[in-house]
Amino acid sequence: MSKMFKAVAQGFHGPITVISEIDNGKIKDISAEGIQPDTVGTLSAKRMVEKIKEEKSVNIDAVTGATFSSSAVLKAAKKSMELAEGKITAAEANDLKQEPIDKVTVPTYAKVHTNRIYASDVKFVDEYDVIIAGSGVAGLSAAIESARNGAKTVLFEKAGMIGGTSNFSHGIIQAAGTKQQKEHTKYQKDDSQKHAREYLQAGEGHVDEELVRDFTDDAANTIAWLSEIGINWVDVYGHKSIPYENQKDFADRIHVYDHGGHNGAGVIMTSKMLKAAKDAGVIIKYDSPVVGLVTKNLHNNEILGVVVNHHGQEKAYRALKGTVLATASIDHNEQLAKELSPWQYRDIKKNVLLTSKYDTGDGIILGMTNGAALTGIGGVMSADFKFGIGFSTQVITPPAFYINGLGKRYVNEDSTYGYLTRANYEQETSLGKPTWLVFGQNTVDEKNLPYETEEEIQKDISRGRLIKAATAEELAQKIEVSDQNLTDTLTIWNQNAKEKKDPAFGRRQGIEPLETPLYAYKNHDMNIGSIGGLKVNVNLQVIDNGHQPIEGLYAAGQNAGGIIGSYYAGSGTALGVGLHQGRKVGRQLALKK
Repeated sequence: MSKMFKAVAQGFHGPITVISEIDNGKIKDISAEGIQPDTVGTLSAKRMVEKIKEEKSVNIDAVTGATFSSSAVLKAAKKSMELAEGKITAAEANDLKQEPIDKVTVPTYAKVHTNRIYASDVKFVDEYDVIIAGSGVAGLSAAIESARNGAKTVLFEKAGMIGGTSNFSHGIIQAAGTKQQKEHTKYQKDDSQKHAREYLQAGEGHVDEELVRDFTDDAANTIAWLSEIGINWVDVYGHKSIPYENQKDFADRIHVYDHGGHNGAGVIMTSKMLKAAKDAGVIIKYDSPVVGLVTKNLHNNEILGVVVNHHGQEKAYRALKGTVLATASIDHNEQLAKELSPWQYRDIKKNVLLTSKYDTGDGIILGMTNGAALTGIGGVMSADFKFGIGFSTQVITPPAFYINGLGKRYVNEDSTYGYLTRANYEQETSLGKPTWLVFGQNTVDEKNLPYETEEEIQKDISRGRLIKAATAEELAQKIEVSDQNLTDTLTIWNQNAKEKKDPAFGRRQGIEPLETPLYAYKNHDMNIGSIGGLKVNVNLQVIDNGHQPIEGLYAAGQNAGGIIGSYYAGSGTALGVGLHQGRKVGRQLALKK
């Protein structure tokens, strides 16, 4: 006869209570309470519950992707089993500090093969019309559209849950000419051509115009598509402009959904997409990285399928219509970053990466191994999440300015954050010194900074992140820049600010004299993804080094390059590109004869 046993463990957002129905030492059923809704942990915790039910056991690994939350569920489930077995007491089962006797383990994943695999080397164990590697918004949207259009579709996900880095995003999308844009902004005559021209300017000659226009022409359809799967749009705002762009092409285009617009809000969208994928009949395989592409033969580079490693066992699957790589870029691949992207390498070594640690460039390596060309690699998407300068038109630039290691200004601080962080990177690497944000006591008093109290200021000062000084000369000495340069920079700023002017850089907001004492914050940009990937044409076919498409191989989202230039042009771009390209390639492959 089965009995119910309850146990508690500490989750990321608070305690998680698991109630297990146990019969003769086996899990018959399980439920969890305290899972915080609309968080990344929601997906992993719910997936953990499903996994325990599927296995009818707690002798399994935690779900990767948001391991802390899934581990909390598994720990509580293990404690409930130990309670049933009489190994611990009810008090110990409900003690947050009590760890289970049986420790939680996390799976490790096989690396991709760097040698070609030919059809003669494998035996296909199954076949699908469309095979997709990776379940961020690009992979999920490809899977949904493929299955909806009648194709037998499988999605192989490396981690234990769907979403990848898309989960950690703000969940915002850029689009022009939508009904939401007309409802929430003054831009009533915006269109995809203006949107494309702005991206082309931001690309500085390093982007594929056909890919850019293909994306912007479809962006409004992406918004409608997301509405159809349950996304409720509540606002539209703009990104900060780029100093050299034609203002006639600028508009507020960033679409925000209900409860979106903050780190981790992407999970709301990916959760809706997961449901849509399941409803469409997509087969999802977790803990299953694609580690190889199966090529027809030595003389024919057509991709016939994939090799997947699941818990150490490799199996080959045939793709009848095509394989889509959607495994992000080289975010956590130190070796590739060192070889291809010095900026990404610097961030891997020194800065915080706000991307899934399972974004190790698998799709890039698979493509390169099979002769694929690369494009656009070298830049990164990064932002200063502490101050949020340049985040959007909703964030007013405070009375403050950036200085480099010489004590001089170098950029228009009204610019969009990707442009600013590129300028920071260039100054820091060229001079071998940090960059700083300088502001005055009046800036603090006006509450234009992320410091609500004096205690918060003192906390950053004690950490060495914020420097305070009575004069410019003293501040210069403390941050090791030229006191003459910093004094001149401040003097010129204050003189021009009295007249609300910035003749050197053309800034418009926050132009006020800085009052002593002065502060300098050491810039600490956070990385939200590497830019660039496999070269693709407008049909998302992967292109080889001979400028020819590789038959049967496609790439989408951040696994592909060509739309984003050397810096991130504005929030809502990466998700928008991934959704457009995923939807397009999934639909095309399903309808392929």
